[in-house]
Amino acid sequence: MSSSPIGVFDSGVNDAEGHFLNKKGERIPYYFKAVLIQYQGGPCLLGTGIDITNRKAVEDQLRMSADKYKLLFENNPLPMWMLHLPDYNFVDVNHATLAQYGYTKEEFLRLNILDLRPKEDAERFNAALNTKLRGVHYAGIWKHKKKDGTILYVDIITHDFIDDGQATRLVLANDVTEKYIADEKLKESFTAIRELTEHLHNIREQERAHMAREIHDELGQLLTVLKMDVSWLNKRVITTEPAIKEKFNELLEMLDTTVKTVRRIASELRPTLLDDLGLVAAIEWHLEEFEKRSGISKEFNSTVTEITIEDSMKIGLFRILQESLTNVARHSQAQKVNVGLEKNNGHIILKITDDGKGFDTSRTTRKTLGLLGMKERTEMMGGEYQITSKPGEGTVVEVKVPVPVAD
Repeated sequence: MSSSPIGVFDSGVNDAEGHFLNKKGERIPYYFKAVLIQYQGGPCLLGTGIDITNRKAVEDQLRMSADKYKLLFENNPLPMWMLHLPDYNFVDVNHATLAQYGYTKEEFLRLNILDLRPKEDAERFNAALNTKLRGVHYAGIWKHKKKDGTILYVDIITHDFIDDGQATRLVLANDVTEKYIADEKLKESFTAIRELTEHLHNIREQERAHMAREIHDELGQLLTVLKMDVSWLNKRVITTEPAIKEKFNELLEMLDTTVKTVRRIASELRPTLLDDLGLVAAIEWHLEEFEKRSGISKEFNSTVTEITIEDSMKIGLFRILQESLTNVARHSQAQKVNVGLEKNNGHIILKITDDGKGFDTSRTTRKTLGLLGMKERTEMMGGEYQITSKPGEGTVVEVKVPVPVAD
């Protein structure tokens, strides 16, 4: 037996655990309760026994589970600790935690979770403070401070449970400092590249505007003067040679064609309509020119007569339209293209739809600079770019950008 029943003679009652041997010789654990009574004029023990085989089995399982849990906790390669709620004081830490943060276990058990936080993160921590039991919870990436002051970035997962009647939080803190810093540098690189791209777009638009003015004003004027001079000569040269008259007429026709070509090149570089009359008029003009050159019929539907927006957004939307129509003419084999422009819920929506051969967007590996350029322009305007297509069902390009200035 685990304790002696003799004490019953002193206290009048006592209990003990022990084993009985059954007929087969098997040891059966029992719990005994003994009471001192008087029987036939003398002291006597009245005892009862309960088979506690099942209880012992459960206790053994619990003890094994506790041993396994402690083994997993102590030897886990990732830092883990337990905090009491709501005070956030440390009650246990594993070996990986000690190695990561540089404290001894005794030092750790005198700390509060706030002691691991750098001062600049205290406000964020207090705002996210939650002492309620919430089961398994992903808390995100946080800054932690080692004993020597070094800053770590740790990915936190917590598990809340009740331990001996006390609300407890198990915390797993995976060091992701290198990955976090690499991600931040990558974000900075993307931001720098986007800013550079935007700067290059702006420089290119300025150069286009300058070239368009030079071509229109300088070259256009020279061609006009040249046409006037040839016309003057044609009227004053007296000749009976038909070939000379024919040559003058050919020169005048060539000059007319050249003037039109110069105007078209200047307009495509930077449409004066875009600056003078706005986006809607520029779209209408460009669609007219597109229909003449490509032979693809067009339709333009706009719910607005004009939209007051910044020049950069106006130019961005127009360039996206130009690139989309260029792709339609080159690749789609379309018969018709429909362009829609509307303002809805604080956004401008430009939609270009063709009835061409389309393509499988999930399988295509073609990443043209044109498509990337349209997507980049849209993102620089803070908008969303989407291209939808299926073989035999045409293609839809939709651009949705926020309107920063009200009409």
